[in-house]
Amino acid sequence: MKPLLIILIFCPVFLLAQDQLAVEENVMPALKKYTERHRKLMEAHEGIAAAQMNDSISLYMVGKTISGGYLKDRNGKVWNFGVLNEPYVLHTIARKTRARTPGYGEAADLYAEEILTFLVTTPPVNTADSLALTGLSDNIIVVYENDPRASDGYSADNRVLGLLGYPVTYFVRADRKITGVYKRWAALGSLKKQRKRNVKVLRKGIEALLAKREIKW
Repeated sequence: MKPLLIILIFCPVFLLAQDQLAVEENVMPALKKYTERHRKLMEAHEGIAAAQMNDSISLYMVGKTISGGYLKDRNGKVWNFGVLNEPYVLHTIARKTRARTPGYGEAADLYAEEILTFLVTTPPVNTADSLALTGLSDNIIVVYENDPRASDGYSADNRVLGLLGYPVTYFVRADRKITGVYKRWAALGSLKKQRKRNVKVLRKGIEALLAKREIKW
């Protein structure tokens, strides 16, 4: 009986240590090829072809499965992604791209009763970082990952934070299948215009997610 008790006591701690979300399939070989082609196109100043390659990368991720790990949000609540059983939007951003998030909160508020909205990022390390994460909608669940994968480090690391660069948004069904990926966020124009554009993109993605259809950008 004692060994069983030890397992029951320490198993949750072990699981909570797995504070990361990953793609279950081995997507690294294909992403490495895509990324290399994209780099060569950029070096050749083939901007249109490079943009199309980015679209190909996003489309490749559709249908892949997000792992069911345990993550703790910044308020201390633990989320078991393996048993959420409801669709969610997963934003992944880095410190330098936190400013490119206007509209995330509006979209989260609009669909708060139908989906969950997660923002996975690195913890703040200074006052500016903390300020960038203040004032977010209460409907955005902020999850910190202390050890993000390097966006240019293509090993056997399928973690979503940094997998496709920053910022990237995944639209995920209740069965953990990715139904769409968006990575064209741009910090151009006024903040008002950025917010309007981002909300439009998110509404399109969420509506398709709720309708259980692939998102056509």
